[in-house]
Amino acid sequence: MAINAQHIPSMFPQGSLTEQSKAKPEIWQKWPEFEAASRAMVVESDFQSGYWGAVTAGIEGKNPKVALAALSAYERAFQVSFDPDVLANTDPYRTIAGTPEFAAWAKQRR
Repeated sequence: MAINAQHIPSMFPQGSLTEQSKAKPEIWQKWPEFEAASRAMVVESDFQSGYWGAVTAGIEGKNPKVALAALSAYERAFQVSFDPDVLANTDPYRTIAGTPEFAAWAKQRR
């Protein structure tokens, strides 16, 4: 099943910290931004800023799974693809580029 904007909030319910979601506590410091961005992605699927807000909340919340799910949703919504090698060498993506989640996401695109 592909992850889209509607699935992101259910994957990371507020306060969760489970083995299944791998949600990290830092994401909840960015919860209002993440929630607003997720709503924007659902309500206005062509509103690019909503996607970037979710990406930013994931990066700043130190949760690469959230950031990458939002990037993937952006790719599907706008028929684009991100080059993982370019992202890995671009701020602020350097902070998530060394994670197992990023490696798995990048592998799907190579």
